[in-house]
Amino acid sequence: MEIIGYLSLIVVGLSLGLLGVGGATLVIPIMMYLFKVPVILSTSYSLVVVGTTAATAAFRQRQRIEFKKALAFTLPSLAGVILSRGVILPNLPSTIGGVSLEHAIILLLVTLMFAASIIMLSEIKYTPDGEDDKLHLKVAGLAFMLGVFLGILGAGGGFLIIPILVVLLGFSMKEAVPTSLFITAVNSMAGFLIDHHGFTEDHWSSAAKFAVSALIGMTIGIELSRKFHPDYLKRAFAWFILFLATFMTWREFF
Repeated sequence: MEIIGYLSLIVVGLSLGLLGVGGATLVIPIMMYLFKVPVILSTSYSLVVVGTTAATAAFRQRQRIEFKKALAFTLPSLAGVILSRGVILPNLPSTIGGVSLEHAIILLLVTLMFAASIIMLSEIKYTPDGEDDKLHLKVAGLAFMLGVFLGILGAGGGFLIIPILVVLLGFSMKEAVPTSLFITAVNSMAGFLIDHHGFTEDHWSSAAKFAVSALIGMTIGIELSRKFHPDYLKRAFAWFILFLATFMTWREFF
C-alpha cells in the first residue's frame, strides 16, 4: 500500500503543477487510507507536503506574483492559521456533539472536497469587482476563515483563494494562480511551525519522503501543462475529488 501511497502523492504534485489547485485535498485521504496515519498527524504531514510543493511552484512563477496586493489576503489568513493551529486544534475536545474529533475533521474535509469539486466543475466566469465599499472587510473575513480551515485540515484551499483574488481583488488568472500558491505556502509553513515540536525523527523522515514524491509530480505537471488544455484536466480532477469525497463519506459515516 505504501508504494500506491507514494504514487498518489506524485499525483498530488501533478495536480498542483498542472492546475495550481486541487491536490492538497487529497493528501489527508492518502495519509489515512494508504499510509495508515492518524487523522491529526495526517494534517501535519499535509502541511509539510502542501507547503513544500506550493512554495516550489510559487518560486518558479515568482515574476507573476503580486506580493503587495496579496497582503490583503495573506495577513488575515495567516492570523486564522495561527489561531486554529495554535489555539483551537490543541484545545478541541475528543468528541464534538457526539462525534469523535477525528470524524469531525473528516466531515469538514469532505465538505471542503465537495465544495472544491463543484466550484471546479462550474462554468463560473470570474469578473473583477473592486467597487464594493466593504471590499477589504469581505476579503479579510473570507481570508481569516480560510486560514482557520487550512490550519485545522492542512489543505490549501487554492480553489477558494483564486476566485477571491480575481473577483474581489481584481487579479488576472495569470496572477491569481501563482499568488494563491504563495499564500498557501506561507500559511502551510506557518501552520506546521506551530506544532512541529511533536515530530520525531521518524516523522521527519516520512515527511521528507512524502514531500519529495509530491515535488516529483509537480515537476512533471509543470512540463505537461504546456501540452494539455487545463480546462479538461480540471474537470477530470474535479470528478475524481467528487468520487473520493463520496467514498470517504460512505466509509466513515455509513
